[in-house]
This record gives sequence, C-alpha cells and structure tokens, in this order.
Amino acid sequence: MSENQGYDALAATVRLKDITSSAGNRAILHRMKNNDPALEYLYILSPDNINPDEPNQYVLREGDHLGWLGYFIGENFTLTEMYVHHLPADIGQAREMFKGFERNKTITSVDICGDTTVLNEGLSAMNMPHVKSIGFDCQLERDAAHCFALGLRQCKSLKSYFGMLTAEILTVLSTLPMVKNIIAHVGEAGIILLEGKEVLRWSNCSGKTS
Repeated sequence: MSENQGYDALAATVRLKDITSSAGNRAILHRMKNNDPALEYLYILSPDNINPDEPNQYVLREGDHLGWLGYFIGENFTLTEMYVHHLPADIGQAREMFKGFERNKTITSVDICGDTTVLNEGLSAMNMPHVKSIGFDCQLERDAAHCFALGLRQCKSLKSYFGMLTAEILTVLSTLPMVKNIIAHVGEAGIILLEGKEVLRWSNCSGKTS
C-alpha cells in the first residue's frame, strides 16, 4: 500500500482551512495544488520571522498540518528551491513534512538557516534524495549538528554543500557519492574551500590564502 494513499484519496476534497492556521498558508497550498509558475521557491518560517513583502512564505503555527504540507510539496512540480528557517520540535511532524521533499522531483536546492533551538531534532528527519545543493547557515550546537548530519546522509544526489562544518558533517559529506564542491565555514576561523573532497585553499578572516 502506498504511503500516500490516504492523502491521495482525500486530496480532492480536503478543505484547506481545516489543515492550515492562516489565510496566507491556505493561499500557498492552493498555489502548490495548481502548480503556480510563480511559486518557484518557498520559505518555511516561524511567526517571529514573517516578511510582509515576501509572497512565497509558509508560516508554521499551531493548526498547520505538516503531513498535508509535505504532501502538496511532493505533488508540486514548479518548486525548485526551499528555504527552511523553522521546523517543529516534534520529530514526527518534521518527518511528515520531509516525506514531501523526498517525493518531489523538481526541488534541487535547499537552504537551512535559523536558530538551531527551533530547528531541533527535525533536522534528522531530512530525506531529500533528489536535492543537489544544500546550505546550512546556523549557529552550531553539538546536538543540532549531529541531527543535521543524520539527515544529510539521506541526500544521495548532493553535489554542493555550503555552510557550517563539523567533523561529523564532513565525514558524512565524504561518504556521499556525488559531492564535488564544499564551501564550509568553520566557526570564526575562516572558510575552507574543497573540490572533489580535497582541500584546495584555506582563507582566514583577514583574507590571506595559504
């Protein structure tokens, strides 16, 4: 039995107001369902980070059903970029959302940014086998970095990574078969540029190259 069979059976009749917390989120799901060509990217945000000038944002609040959000992401074929700035602390809810990422064939770039205390364990539920580029711009705490590394292992098509780096994240990147480029920030020390998993250049904060 298909994992999405329940959603498939209800998709034509589900009322968007029953699965969302706001008119803005309902509008986003409606645009997803209709493959609005202007919906090429989407921000997933907390209520604290709403941008009133951004038309493509889904603001997570109590009342938003992440299984349905994931379902419509998975069915959509106009989205190519996702900006995840907020995840629920409940790993089960995060996993439901990432199931949509897993099924989607057009999203190739995902940027994860924000406070790791709100991204939390949801990072370990990442399953994005078609994504080719991932950015991870967070203030790293050990638990969040570990959760991110767990999720990163499932991104088998990844070619480019940019963002914060720990030994565990680098170990995972080295096991992914298609990774070619890494631009990694290492705390305040500087930036490491890698290609083909070999260090090419080290740039420190003063801009000197060794």
